[in-house]
Amino acid sequence: MKRKIHYDKELAKASMTFANGSEARIERLLFYEHGWQEGICLSWWDGNRMMADPLDGTDDEILLLLANGLQTPGVFSECFLSAVRELLWGKIPRAGRTIELRCKTPYAEELARASARLSDSSEGRIERLLFGEDSWYNGQEGIRFSWWKGKNFKKWPLGVTENELLALLKSALQQDVFPADFMDALRKILPAIS
Repeated sequence: MKRKIHYDKELAKASMTFANGSEARIERLLFYEHGWQEGICLSWWDGNRMMADPLDGTDDEILLLLANGLQTPGVFSECFLSAVRELLWGKIPRAGRTIELRCKTPYAEELARASARLSDSSEGRIERLLFGEDSWYNGQEGIRFSWWKGKNFKKWPLGVTENELLALLKSALQQDVFPADFMDALRKILPAIS
């Protein structure tokens, strides 16, 4: 069954503005898959129009978006925030970067990949990229949140449940998708609870 995201029912939103004026968003909203349920969508907007593309950004841009999402009431549940805090401060076995076939296009080269199977048999990914000449980030490293069906990249934002996003973040930590300074900044946003 295809996931259908219902954008009329935005429950909470956090965003950041790119240098070109477009906007990255983390939204808590309703999506339909075997019934209506709350989920998280990571998307890119130009004006009032959601772009039919995954969300890409530099480490600083994605970090700002995640910080805004983690600190905005209602975007994530307390249970999710607690689980993320445990991931950030816990001991996670790191596999290191283990990409068998790296994808390289004029837009970007994949440096690391984290993935999680979604309930509709598709796949969510967080990828570490080296942006190429076809990107406005040419020569910089960054992060992409993307959605895949089989071996096909879907030109649509990533929409997941909190449990799926948590599995994806855990995989990203294990696969070294986020650099050390990025992780340190996230830990400052969500300090350990003593």
